[in-house]
Formats: sequence, structure tokens, C-alpha cells
Amino acid sequence: MIRLAKAADIRRMDSLAISSCGFSEEKLMDNAALALNRRMDLFLASQGREYGKTVILCGAGNNGGDGYALAERFISAGRDFDIIAVYPPKSDEAVRRALHIKSLGKTVYSAEHDTAECKSLVIGADTVVDAIFGVGYNSDRTADNVFYRVVRWLRQSNALIISVDMPSGVSSDDAGFYEESSEHFPVCIKADATVTFQMSKVGLESAPGIFYAGEVFTEDIFIPEKVLEKIPFSARLSDIGVLDCIPQRRIDSNKGSYGRLVSFCGSRNMPGAAVLSCLGALSGGVGLMTCLVTDSVKRVVASCVPEVIFQTLPELNEGVIDANSCESIINGSLSRATGLLIGCGIGTDRSARRLILELIDSSQCPIVLDADGINLLCDDIDVFKKHGRRMVLTPHPGEMARLLKTDVSGIQKNRVTSADFFSGEFGSVVVLKGYRTVVSSPDKGIYINPTGNPGMAKAGTGDVLAGLTAGLVAQRIDPFEAAACAAYVHGLAGDMASDEMGEISMRASDLVRYIPQVFASKR
Repeated sequence: MIRLAKAADIRRMDSLAISSCGFSEEKLMDNAALALNRRMDLFLASQGREYGKTVILCGAGNNGGDGYALAERFISAGRDFDIIAVYPPKSDEAVRRALHIKSLGKTVYSAEHDTAECKSLVIGADTVVDAIFGVGYNSDRTADNVFYRVVRWLRQSNALIISVDMPSGVSSDDAGFYEESSEHFPVCIKADATVTFQMSKVGLESAPGIFYAGEVFTEDIFIPEKVLEKIPFSARLSDIGVLDCIPQRRIDSNKGSYGRLVSFCGSRNMPGAAVLSCLGALSGGVGLMTCLVTDSVKRVVASCVPEVIFQTLPELNEGVIDANSCESIINGSLSRATGLLIGCGIGTDRSARRLILELIDSSQCPIVLDADGINLLCDDIDVFKKHGRRMVLTPHPGEMARLLKTDVSGIQKNRVTSADFFSGEFGSVVVLKGYRTVVSSPDKGIYINPTGNPGMAKAGTGDVLAGLTAGLVAQRIDPFEAAACAAYVHGLAGDMASDEMGEISMRASDLVRYIPQVFASKR
């Protein structure tokens, strides 16, 4: 896995490097400035650009110190530039380096007091270095007038913007930012490139922060691996290593060795959801699958997925389940179940809700709850309090908003925090779908999934993911690892489909053709 850092991780990393490896803040800053300067040279060359009129924007803390350290290198190299203190330096290193620069005869402008000069410099710049906040910004922080003005100036400029560690105004912890509510104006810097140090950050690899980072370069500042090993990084970027959770199949195994999944999915108007979730589960390798369906759904599923077993649910009339008559069916189906999938395309009829509650209360196995399963229970907080620790929820942003009693825009601005909060509150694994799907566990941290593409924005892709997740969970794979693996495999299958047929025409059912190829690539 690729480790991702939060602000506290970076502070601890720096502290350990200083206390146990003979580093100093001065040395760390020099290393950062050297790496930044080198990467800037390469990036500008790759863009066919020269530095031209260059402005360095410095904040009060050590990110500002990195900017002042870069300015020292520019002075030594004889490069012409201007430097602006967006905030007066406060950290020891920032203060020391700012004073050193002034002692060399270089003017340090103040964004607060030299407003006209600073506005002219920023708007007229060819290259701007953003060293204002770095990892020190929290998305709960309200933007002040000084930073708000600087962001406005940059929006009027044609400069190439290179951010140091993070685009200022974007949280390294959750990729969130402050938005000026009356204008829906994101008060953060939109960089063309971000040069981050030692390892990438959560806010650079997840939405919406990733949209403001530009091209991300991770530069080594020579902190030893033994320091990094002492830090329990809680977030990771998924890679092919997530497939390691899938055990090697024994030569003497049988279908019972790979789990028994029970599924309550599909309805008269959405039988395809049951088909797609079944195909997802079977592609994930589950040994046995039983579908609890009405006759109308059974006819469709049986014609498409011959491998499944059926338990027919009684109906009061076509499409309406007789929940009062399901007890014996439920008990018989769940007696040996190792996984339970609920929700894909079941609709929002109250009889479906009652059956969901009976399935949850009667089962002992892990549960994957998707789509209408979430919608029907979003007001039943007691269910999540009681059973949350054996649940994997796979909401899209709208369903996540219903769970947290907020709106979709609030979820999308704070995707990592939203998933992490619900996971921590109720103990469940949460798979918040969308660009850079977030997989969160209350005690095992966060995975950010890098696979997938816009061609997957089609009806049914979530059903495939829910089925794939449930199929892995039913094989007794840790639910968090299974969810991260499923998200990665699902996205990579989508990427393979896109490569062959393009994003426009690919369908959810096409993903099922490529899932086996992803698993085969790991063998």
C-alpha cells in the first residue's frame, strides 16, 4: 500500500527525524527547498516555460519557511523574483530566514499592508510559488480577508502556480476547503502543480482537493525509513497489493470452502440490479449464492445467472412481498450463511423494509447494505448502533447525505470526513462511492481508491460493486480489506473496459467481463 499522511503524521515525522536522527528544522527546510527548486526547474521545462516574473507567497509557519528557504536559493543563483509575506513569519525558522533575506537587501512585501503592490505583482506574475499554509490548513477554518484577497488575485493572473506541500486552503487531512457561501467561491489556491515532501497527503489523493492540486510530485527529503515505520499512518492509497487479502485456493477445496452468500436484491421494476449484483459476487469467487426474490425477479435472474440458488418470497400481489410469511424462508436461508447482501434495486416499499429488519435481526454474519437497503434504514439509527460492527455500507453521495442528514454538496466537499465520521460513530465499514472512492473503517483507517473512470457513471455499476464486495466478505475476508479490494478491482475492471470500448458506450455489465482479468493479473 502507498502510505498517505495527515497533518499530525507530518508533525510527528519531523519531530522524530529531529529527535532520533540528528536532523534539525533548518536541515529539513534546506532539503525541502532543494527538492522544490529541482522539481520546479523540471516542471517548468516540461511545460516549455521559463520562470519569468516570479513571486513567492509565504505564510507564517514552516510552509512559509520553505518559501523563504527557496528565496535564499534564488538569491544565491542570481534569479530575479519578488517575495510576499501573506502573513508575518511566526515559526522560528520562518522568522530567521525572513530576516536573513531582508539583510541581503531583498524587500519582503506585506499582503496586508502593501496591498496595491502585492496585487500588481501577483496579477502580473509568470510563476507563483504558493508557500502559505501547506499541511497547516484545516477545512473548518474560515478564510480571512487577507487570504481571500490573495486567492482573488491569483484567479485574475495567468501565472503558472506551484504549491508547496498542499495547495493553500485545502486540508491535507480530508481534502476539504472553505467555500464563500454567497458566491460558492472556493477560497483555496488552484495549483498547476504541487510539490509535496516525503509522501503524498490524504488531501492530494481524494476529492475535492485533488482537483486543486494539479500535477502532484512527491519529493524525497531524506527522512529515514526507520522514522516512517514508527508512525501509524491511518490512510493509504490502494494499489494492486489490496488483492493480497484473497487467499490462495487449496487444491482439495470445494464450493463450501468459499462462503455462502444470501442476497435480497431486485424488484419487479429493477430485476437487473439482482442480476448485476449476482454476477459481481460470483466474479469475486463466492462458492454458493442464494437469492431471496419474488417470482417476477426470479424469472429474470434465472435466465441470466444459472449458478444461483433461489428461495422464492411470497407476495401479497405482484411485486409486494408478504413479509409476514417469510420467517421460515429467512431462517432456512441464513442458517449457514457467511455473508448477507441487502438492497440493490429492492425499491422502497415498506414490506421490503420489514424484511430487511428481519434479515438483519435473524443473521449473525457480516452484512453488505447498498442502495435502497440504506434508503429504507437511514432513519433507523438504532439498527446501525446495534448491528453496525458487522455492516459494510456502500452509499453513493446522495445516500450518504441521507444517512448524515445533510445535502450532497456537503458530502462532496468533505468526502473523507463524511465516511470517517459515520464509520467511527456506528462501527461499520463505509464505502463512499464516487471519484476516488473512500473506504473507511473505525479501527483500521482509510483507503482511497485511485481506479475507475467517468465511463462508470452508469446505472448498475454500484450493483456490481455491492455484489463483488459481498462475495469477498462471504469468503470470510476481513470486511475492510474486502471492501478496499472490491473498490480497486471494480475500478480497474472499469478502466480495462474503457480502454477497449471507450467511456461513452461501456455499460455496467461490461465490468463483469473484466473482473476476472484483474484477479488473473495478480496470480
